[in-house]
Amino acid sequence: MAPLSVSAPGFEIGRHRARHPAEMLTGCRVTARGDDWATAAMILPRFATGPDVPLGWLGVAADSAAAQSLGGLFAQGLDVRTVDLRLDAVGPVPSPGTVVTARGDLISSNHRTGLSRIRIHGPDDAGIAVGTARFLVVPGSPPSPPSAPTSTVSKSATGGVPLLPSLDEIFGITDTARNGNSSVLTAELDPALCNRHGVVHGGLHVSLIDHAMRALVGHSGTHEDPGAPELLDLTLAYQRPLAPEVDGTVLLCATVERRGRRITTVNATLQTSTGRVLTSAQGTFLSTTEDRP
Repeated sequence: MAPLSVSAPGFEIGRHRARHPAEMLTGCRVTARGDDWATAAMILPRFATGPDVPLGWLGVAADSAAAQSLGGLFAQGLDVRTVDLRLDAVGPVPSPGTVVTARGDLISSNHRTGLSRIRIHGPDDAGIAVGTARFLVVPGSPPSPPSAPTSTVSKSATGGVPLLPSLDEIFGITDTARNGNSSVLTAELDPALCNRHGVVHGGLHVSLIDHAMRALVGHSGTHEDPGAPELLDLTLAYQRPLAPEVDGTVLLCATVERRGRRITTVNATLQTSTGRVLTSAQGTFLSTTEDRP
């Protein structure tokens, strides 16, 4: 497989640097943190093709802010792994070039698990999404610098907005099978996406699952399409880590559970090529047109 051809935009949020490849890829940076709270920010990119900025692209910021709100555990030499994450949309995702911020606030923690509240907002504190994330407490490991994928990110001629390839190109996604109520996408993930544990950051699972669901329900991601379904909520349950060195080819399987006049519910899984489920998810979409044919 060819080396990953996308990396962080050539800018930083203040002087904060990326801690792992997922932050390098998305431009997300943890900007502040205390013992029970943290914030992460990112500048929304413009994709070369496809959707402007889907909510799932903010998954790294949401997961990072929520995890870092357990700062008291890190001080004890411990680490965390994401068990589940839920996002509920409360407003539109802003246009490319906008800085968005995710804040994580610790709800509770002990020596086994932690639970954090998430709020994502844009300029003037305009709400984008709220949610929660639950974590498993695990022994810590020494930090290591993130790998640096080859960068092909550029900036647009207007306003310095970061330009990224399509999500299909970023994740090596191809359309394997599709019918009216289900689809299977194949993703060839580069090992350069791995963190120091050799696995893909949980926030990128959100991006992958969101992309698979939108592809199935026909979301164009463009403001010009008044009939494009709107994502209302997305819930992920992490069952096993995604390790591209072991499972470089993964399947994104999505199925419409219920398609009503206004509401469509979609189930999805991220699984290995042999059918081993890594992450399962459910999403709810709202039709923006009153009547269905």
